[in-house]
Amino acid sequence: MAYDVYLEAGDSTPDRLVCNDTAITSCDPGTLNHDRRYYWYVVATDDQGASTTGPRWDFDTEEAPATVSLDRAYTTDY
Repeated sequence: MAYDVYLEAGDSTPDRLVCNDTAITSCDPGTLNHDRRYYWYVVATDDQGASTTGPRWDFDTEEAPATVSLDRAYTTDY
């Protein structure tokens, strides 16, 4: 069995192939943007060439973390 994973932000019909012809059941799409909705689906192909497209799924990434401003420097004396 081989899997193609399609994933795209803000597009409910993703066509960006992020994992191509992988035999494992995990996929690393790389860095995702904060505060976005991503859509994805998998196409599974068997060793006879028959393929099945799975349902489309979606998820939201979290907002970017707040930045912290330090107004004085800290030192450590040993």
